[in-house]
Order: sequence, then structure tokens, then C-alpha cells
Amino acid sequence: MRLSCGYFVYDLLDMIIHGLFLNSIPIWIHHIALVGLWMIFLLNCYLEPFLVFGLLAEINSVLLHA
Repeated sequence: MRLSCGYFVYDLLDMIIHGLFLNSIPIWIHHIALVGLWMIFLLNCYLEPFLVFGLLAEINSVLLHA
């Protein structure tokens, strides 16, 4: 789970460094919300089983960036 959170942080930093999706506010909100909520849930050991289901919805983003 922590590795997945690290990937989201990497993806957000990659977007910032390379200037990707600068005009796409929903993508920025999506990444910031994911990183923030995942950190809160992981640090508090709260709802971790439900994060697995959310992670399944994010699997396609790895294939999109490959």
C-alpha cells in the first residue's frame, strides 16, 4: 500500500516537473486528493482494506503512463 502511495507522489511530481496537464484541474485535484487521503489513512491504519479496492480502479493509470 505504501508503494502505491509512493507511486502517486511520483506521478504528481512528474506532472509538476514536466508541466503535464497544466490546464486540467480535475487531474490535479484527483492526484492531490489521493495523496492526501492515502497518507491520512495509512498513517492512522484506517480503512486499509478499502484502499485495496480503490487501488484496483487506479491500475489502468500505470498502463497509461507506460
